[in-house]
Amino acid sequence: MFKPETLYAASDTPHAVRVSVLLGGAVLENEILLPNGASGRYMRAIHADADVILTSRGFLLVAMESGASGDKIDLVPWRMVRDVNTGGATVGDPVFLSSTAGGWALSEPTSGDGLVVGTVLVVSATVGVVILAPRASLGADRAIRGLAAIPARATPSPWAGPPPP
Repeated sequence: MFKPETLYAASDTPHAVRVSVLLGGAVLENEILLPNGASGRYMRAIHADADVILTSRGFLLVAMESGASGDKIDLVPWRMVRDVNTGGATVGDPVFLSSTAGGWALSEPTSGDGLVVGTVLVVSATVGVVILAPRASLGADRAIRGLAAIPARATPSPWAGPPPP
């Protein structure tokens, strides 16, 4: 049974799918984090960074709030961020994981992996909007962008179903 106080609209933040983590360092709201361990019943999380993302695997999440090292905060798989500078971009442009730990940028970093973590929704120097939606799998993003080979399957999967007409 659902109680009304446990149901939230997912207009700009999916409250129903948030996860609580313990921080491995200070974090600001809307930064991109990477789970990197566990402590008791909580995951631990650190900043994701385009310079070192290739050395780690896993999924990325967005901080709902700021916190200090050791604090417990909530993370979500996607979040709409308002009142940011998107001047010079076009609606639909990618938002990249920055080479600054936890950050994101409208231009692809010159070092590290140009991992797409969101999309520009509204263009404005003062009231721009982006949706931060880091991929559930870093490997999937790399394969889509041609950064990693996808191994061919020798035989079709029995679960694949009939071939398309």
